[in-house]
Amino acid sequence: MNLFSRSPNKPALSNKSSFDLIVRLIEPLASAGLSPIERLAVLKLKQEGALPLELLAERVATDLYHEELRNGAWVVDIGFFGNRLFVPDVIKEIQQRNGSLWKIEEGKPL
Repeated sequence: MNLFSRSPNKPALSNKSSFDLIVRLIEPLASAGLSPIERLAVLKLKQEGALPLELLAERVATDLYHEELRNGAWVVDIGFFGNRLFVPDVIKEIQQRNGSLWKIEEGKPL
């Protein structure tokens, strides 16, 4: 699901900054069966509560980046790209799981 395009039952959110979109955990879940991105996003939302989409994506991307460095990715010069290499995939996966793991809505974090 793309939050920034028009779909039949949803209004377009293209004029919204990702800081205007807040991600709230629907219910705390065990991390079994979750992808690394989902696992990290659930962990951040459990620890910090609702977060702006852009901030959540940045924090999850940073954690993924550090995990890759610990696993030897420094050998392939991942350091030149930093965490921004992961941000598009993180945002995509957060959007895809909207409604099942968390809810993305307009507003301010609590």
